[in-house]
Amino acid sequence: MTRTARLKLGYVAVFLTVAAVVVTLLVWVSGPLGFFLAALLTILPGRLQGVFYRDFFRGRRLLAAGHPEEAIPDFERFLETIRARPALKKLVWLQWAVYSPDMEVMTLNNLGASHYHIGEMDVAEGYLRDALRLDPVYPVAYYNLALIAAARDDDAEAERLLGEAHRLGYTRGSVDQVLERAGNALARLEGRGSAPASGSTDVQSNS
Repeated sequence: MTRTARLKLGYVAVFLTVAAVVVTLLVWVSGPLGFFLAALLTILPGRLQGVFYRDFFRGRRLLAAGHPEEAIPDFERFLETIRARPALKKLVWLQWAVYSPDMEVMTLNNLGASHYHIGEMDVAEGYLRDALRLDPVYPVAYYNLALIAAARDDDAEAERLLGEAHRLGYTRGSVDQVLERAGNALARLEGRGSAPASGSTDVQSNS
């Protein structure tokens, strides 16, 4: 079983556990207190992450909205923050981290995606290779590298990289698409102050 599959199953288990706890609170703690505790349990983790990961979410929002050049400074700023304060990486577990448990890796991938969309293929590839040096089993980076190879008309390399992405658990199937939409929704919520997200892109910014 791939790491991606294990993480997906793990988050399903967490979701079911939280749901059970919320239902128990609503049943056993009556009145406004029960609703307050249930809301605290379901909302607080995401809000806490949003405070410390604001630049990342702003970048995600801009990238999803089709403004990759504007997203780059946000991702660069967040990359500096996460490298200066590596303890912040632990907050990734407050939300899903299906494809990589490392926020630095995700940020490098998003920088790669952003540079791809403005036509800077070499820069994009550099960021994606850096992501894979930190996390060699990160499937989304392989998928994005496959798109770069295809753009360079290197079909054999594109096919190889796409095969690696599939082998490591990223197939662009229905579950992956649901997770992508959820990530974009979270970016719209937590990435206030940037252009509204609309539509999607081929190069993946998934976490």
